[in-house]
Amino acid sequence: MAKVEKSQWLRINVGGTIFSTTKQTLLFDKNSMLAKMFSSTMSSEKDDTGAYLLDRDPIYFRPVLNFLRTGQLIIDEGVSSEGVFLEAKFFQITALIDLMEAKNRPDLTRRDVIVRRPVNFESLRLANVDLSGLSLQKQSFDYADLTEANFERCQMEHCSIYKVEAPNSIWVSIVGKYSDFRESNLSNSHFDRANLIGANFSATLLKNGSFTYSNCTSG
Repeated sequence: MAKVEKSQWLRINVGGTIFSTTKQTLLFDKNSMLAKMFSSTMSSEKDDTGAYLLDRDPIYFRPVLNFLRTGQLIIDEGVSSEGVFLEAKFFQITALIDLMEAKNRPDLTRRDVIVRRPVNFESLRLANVDLSGLSLQKQSFDYADLTEANFERCQMEHCSIYKVEAPNSIWVSIVGKYSDFRESNLSNSHFDRANLIGANFSATLLKNGSFTYSNCTSG
């Protein structure tokens, strides 16, 4: 690996959090706003320590910076992918925008689900899909990606939702009686006012989940 000259290292103050990186990393996408900000032709404001100032959220900036470093997108648990996507759009990083758009594109749309009944949901990528208000009784979503999916007001009695990835998903006011949520990741998800009588949440990750006014009586 080529040695980076000391003069190429930069310190960036992003919303109060300091990041250290190289000019080469920030110029990864020559047409991005970051490349323009840190090119020799454009000056940037600095704080009292000499770090460049960026008025952005460091939580969403970190995955963007790591993408510029490695070409890989890694988003920590609890960090909104939508926030990272908006950050990529703000800085006009085309490769990251394209990657996230492809990754977030669901295998089925709401229209597909309505028109193509019956549908097998198992192992599908359904991140960010809006299925609110639909009747989905006795459906299997096992092993599906339901990240940030919206099931608000759905009829979901006796559904199998086993080992799904569904952080930041919405299940508000669902009727999910006797449904199986075992071993799923439902962190930061909302089940407010849901009817979950008899539902099974064994070994399910429910960190920061919301169950306000829900009926979770075991069957």
